Amino acid sequence: MVVFLGLSILILLGAVLSYFAARQGLKKNEKVFENIFSALCIICLFGLASALIWFKYAGPINEFFLFGGMLFLIGITVICLVILPIILLVRKEKLIDSKG
Repeated sequence: MVVFLGLSILILLGAVLSYFAARQGLKKNEKVFENIFSALCIICLFGLASALIWFKYAGPINEFFLFGGMLFLIGITVICLVILPIILLVRKEKLIDSKG
């Protein structure tokens, strides 16, 4: 349970870090889609890392435990992948105008 919670927090930490990276990129170069793409790549990297750690941990225990956890981790990653571009596109003009 602790491992599963830690991996979920790892994905959410990746989402927060990618948001801040995209926000700084928008303030510097104003290229919206390039910054969103790089933020989505960061989230995918954190999601992939947590899925691989979960596979290594839960694989020998039980296959239902493994696949249930994988579905949950993939779900969290997909939700972050959908929410982040929406937030960045909504706040795009505010982030570009605040050049500091």
